[in-house]
Amino acid sequence: MRLPRNAHDPIPCGLSRDQIFAEAAKFAKEGGFTIGTPAVTLIGQMGGKTGIMNGLADVVIGAMPSDDSDSLVVYGNRDFLVLLKPSDNPDLPRANLEVAKAIGHYVLHAPKVREKHGADAGLIVRHYPKTKQEEQCHREAVQFAFGLLAPLDRLKTEWERANGDLRKLREIFRMPSELIEALYQS
Repeated sequence: MRLPRNAHDPIPCGLSRDQIFAEAAKFAKEGGFTIGTPAVTLIGQMGGKTGIMNGLADVVIGAMPSDDSDSLVVYGNRDFLVLLKPSDNPDLPRANLEVAKAIGHYVLHAPKVREKHGADAGLIVRHYPKTKQEEQCHREAVQFAFGLLAPLDRLKTEWERANGDLRKLREIFRMPSELIEALYQS
């Protein structure tokens, strides 16, 4: 895997949860993304690709990412790589969420990095955040993923329609059941 020459850690966007949800809704509308579609379908139209996290190393030692594993490498505008665990099937809920989080980093944080470090600046996002700034970026990316995959108004409607049946909701939103329930409760 090549790395950007001018690579930087993510920079928080500083938006509130509601603002991030609004950004996700705007992004979904502009990209023609509909609820229930695998998030990986967005990657190609955005100019990105998917790859395997740490390549052979993770295959040999197992499917868990190491402390040094990266989940996203942005080389430039419309040129990025979303790294998945070797065991991840992008069509399954957990991996779908990981892809949506990577898209969140790309949408929310890559522009901040380019703004600070120049138009040719790249972005590398670790799978496990190590600093307070990375933790904030991770939270923002998770909020974007939730807003993309399960917008609150649609979540409320589908929750009532499915009578809170998490199995049905998991199929609708392609997200892990426990996260759907936590999002609904909040």
